[in-house]
Amino acid sequence: MDTELRMKDKLVPMFEQELGKRSCEPSPVLRLERELFHVQERIFIVNAKESVKRNIGEVVGRYFRSVAAQR
Repeated sequence: MDTELRMKDKLVPMFEQELGKRSCEPSPVLRLERELFHVQERIFIVNAKESVKRNIGEVVGRYFRSVAAQR
């Protein structure tokens, strides 16, 4: 979690670079909304802009919905 940096041009490229080092075919980092991103609904990149509580609530909810959908 970062504070209020723009994620798409700062932190997302770092994640993409690291994922590229670990796999020949890395999963993409996708935007959920605004400054919330995910990798396969398993790794979430969030910041505190607007509301850290809301942002974390959003990703936790999405995670549990994706787990429930797999059952």
